Amino acid sequence: MKLDAGYFLGEEILKGKQITIDGFVWNKNVEIMGIVDSVMYPETMSFERFEYPTKLPMSVQKNINTISRKVVEGIGLTNCMFNIEMFYDEKQDKISIIEINPRMSYQFADMYEKVDGKNSYDIQLKLSIGQQPIFQRRRGKFKTAVSFVKRLFEDKKIKRMPTAEEIKRLKNRFSEAILYTFASKGERLSGYLQDEGSFLFAILNLGGQSWNGVYSNYKQASTMLSFEFSDIL
Repeated sequence: MKLDAGYFLGEEILKGKQITIDGFVWNKNVEIMGIVDSVMYPETMSFERFEYPTKLPMSVQKNINTISRKVVEGIGLTNCMFNIEMFYDEKQDKISIIEINPRMSYQFADMYEKVDGKNSYDIQLKLSIGQQPIFQRRRGKFKTAVSFVKRLFEDKKIKRMPTAEEIKRLKNRFSEAILYTFASKGERLSGYLQDEGSFLFAILNLGGQSWNGVYSNYKQASTMLSFEFSDIL
């Protein structure tokens, strides 16, 4: 039976720690760039932050890399970037694939630059012009990188977003900071594509020399950016 792209096959409920594997294929040679850990807001399925490099044990990382290579080779991807979302169930020591995307993860692009010294956009550009990308690990300025996702759990109207001056001060303090904002003053958060049950309004990517260091940087950065919201009448 043939079905269009509006359908999917559900085999079982997956559980565990969610991760993303990023890489690229050049002339059928699969290169794994790294594994990013996904952290959810408590008791939700909404992403709170993404952390690189992964905190998973090295033995698990090797298994994930092996599975990723076999899958990418098996489906015939070539001369492109990819990311694979997976679950790792520690209790069962089980790795499950959620989805495979034949594209780069834009949100993680600068995280690889921070830690490894190579932005994913540089890899994508090389592939698009037919040149072999070179990716070397741990050549960046930072040991850790995190993409912090700012959300509310009820729809609101935006009263205020960070000003150009606030963003300038942020960049002066944290030169590596990348800020994405969604929606504008006067708009409803629900006016933009959102996850089920939460409302995204900003993403802030930062680097650090340790996990505690990057979390501390985030606390400082958050005090420099003013977001204000009002109830919807």
